[in-house]
Amino acid sequence: MPIDAPLLMITSNLDEYRKGHKELFHALLTVQEKYKNIHLMVVGDGIKRIEFENLATSLGLSDAILFLGHRSDVAELNEIADIALAPSIAFEGIPYTIREAMRSAKPVITTDAGGCDEAVENGVNGFIVPQKSVSELAKALLTLLKDPELQKKMGQNSRKLFEEKFLLSDKVKEHEALYENIIRRPFVQEWLYRTPDAGNLKI
Repeated sequence: MPIDAPLLMITSNLDEYRKGHKELFHALLTVQEKYKNIHLMVVGDGIKRIEFENLATSLGLSDAILFLGHRSDVAELNEIADIALAPSIAFEGIPYTIREAMRSAKPVITTDAGGCDEAVENGVNGFIVPQKSVSELAKALLTLLKDPELQKKMGQNSRKLFEEKFLLSDKVKEHEALYENIIRRPFVQEWLYRTPDAGNLKI
């Protein structure tokens, strides 16, 4: 793979169709007309992997789509990717993969399926396209690929939004869990019981 080749990434299990792999492959076929050396990393494994590999072959994309299987270095792969994709076609919560791509300051292309559009702000840190729309998915990819500065800006926005939406929230939850763990210890409970103002504390 050429060092300057655009590199896309989708991370999910390959046990079902709802992650949008089929639609993404067909969109990639359109994008490849202009970007011949583009590559897509497919991270994850599952019972439909062979089916997806056969689809890639039938579309003439076997050299462009890299099936990497289950990986323990997803964070490192996010770092080398240019654009992260989560083109889900069915309801789900905010995908962890979107959060991790934002952590790595990557622009994200996703759909309006479930919580996907809660993490991505359309036109700010990526694009939100209609579910199952191959043409809109291809259009969003082409928009980013032709404008490196836009990629960079959206990537920076992703990191900023990650810190605002998820990093602080995670820290608050960690502190709440630590607090709950501490005050439920027997000796602390006894102290609270003997303390006149213990009733003012929430347990």
